[in-house]
Amino acid sequence: MDPFSARRPWVLRYWKVVFALLAVLAVFVLLAPLLFFSWDERHVSHVIGDLKDGSPTIRQQAAEFLGQIRSRRAVEPLIAALNDPEPAVRASGCAALGQIADPRAGQALIAALNDPDDAVRASAAKSLGQIKPPGAAQPLLAALRDKNADVRTRAAEALGEMLASDAVEPLIAALRDPEWPVRGSAAKALGQIKDPRALKPLMDALKAAAGQVSGVEEKLEEALGNLGAPAVEPLMAALKDADRSFRADAGRALGKTGAPAVEPLIAALRDKDPEMRELAAKALGAIKDRRAVPPLIAALNDADDQARYYAFRALGEIKDPSAVDPLIAALGSTQSVVQKAAAEALAQIGTPQAVNALLAALRAHNAEVIAGASSFFVERGEPGSEDALIEALDKAGDSDMAETLLNSGNEKLRAAATEWASHHGLTVTYGNGGDHAGWGSKR
Repeated sequence: MDPFSARRPWVLRYWKVVFALLAVLAVFVLLAPLLFFSWDERHVSHVIGDLKDGSPTIRQQAAEFLGQIRSRRAVEPLIAALNDPEPAVRASGCAALGQIADPRAGQALIAALNDPDDAVRASAAKSLGQIKPPGAAQPLLAALRDKNADVRTRAAEALGEMLASDAVEPLIAALRDPEWPVRGSAAKALGQIKDPRALKPLMDALKAAAGQVSGVEEKLEEALGNLGAPAVEPLMAALKDADRSFRADAGRALGKTGAPAVEPLIAALRDKDPEMRELAAKALGAIKDRRAVPPLIAALNDADDQARYYAFRALGEIKDPSAVDPLIAALGSTQSVVQKAAAEALAQIGTPQAVNALLAALRAHNAEVIAGASSFFVERGEPGSEDALIEALDKAGDSDMAETLLNSGNEKLRAAATEWASHHGLTVTYGNGGDHAGWGSKR
């Protein structure tokens, strides 16, 4: 043995072993993709075989799996599966072809719109909206008149995804469909296509849907919002309608139209009708355009409680730092609702100046401010702040604050919120985290 070998670095002493290991690693790196690809191809081939040879349940599961992995090798076998004797297999085959989104499936899915099974026709219509093959619009227009409501719903959705201008008039007719999912899907589709011919029918449909609890109103509001500038004038006029529900729906729609509505809404902040001012503030908060900040700051002195409250809310949603000083000044108000609203807005804006003002209120045990920004304080999880939060809950809290504390993950706050709810005869919801503020999550 070389007497000096022990002094050499171990890499030099065992270079043959190191070289061999590196060679093995290199071979593995080169061959691994081929090995895995080979395994995957064998597995896909096996699942494709299940489309023909398995039980109905196995065939259905095979179609679902092939759609999930989006294997283009499976397109032709899945097209063949659209002739399977079991409707569930055919429906799953249609859905899988939509997930893969290969144009080769277009004609087969168009043919499936005539399948005797309702679920198959609905699945085919949905998948056509995902693939958007040439020639699909006319068969989908026919499907808008299908006897099954789910098929009509999926056809409307597909036409919207395809931005089919030929579908505008039939979709307008579908706004009067007896089934609300069809009406909602037709509204959404018209909003996607953005044809001005839909403006008046959408306004009429919004008026007809006012006060209903079906989900159609939201789709109509979104559709009108997508139309943008042309929808602003009729929606502003609707803010003075005799129907309160319609006024509220119109206000939400204005909040979705974006920039074209900002100036008319700013003007509405000075309207003599306090509800008009309230709706304008709500919509401006939804739009979040900074042009509205100075008029909203002026609206913090509105004589109407609701209009003033929503001006605070809007400033918090816009998050413009120029609103911080007037909001801090409002923390000193003698009115509880003003203090709470200002605290909530400052918590949303979150600049260092806003945070410092809120922390000062926490140290001063200002119950109204702490209650207004309870989620903010929970998320910060300031050491020793639990007592101030519990005190604020007792003095100025409500069920929303109690729910925040209950779901904070802090056992002391949870116990206090539970006791408060019991004492007040209220039920607060325990959601085990979720969307609720977590104790110290933003420390």
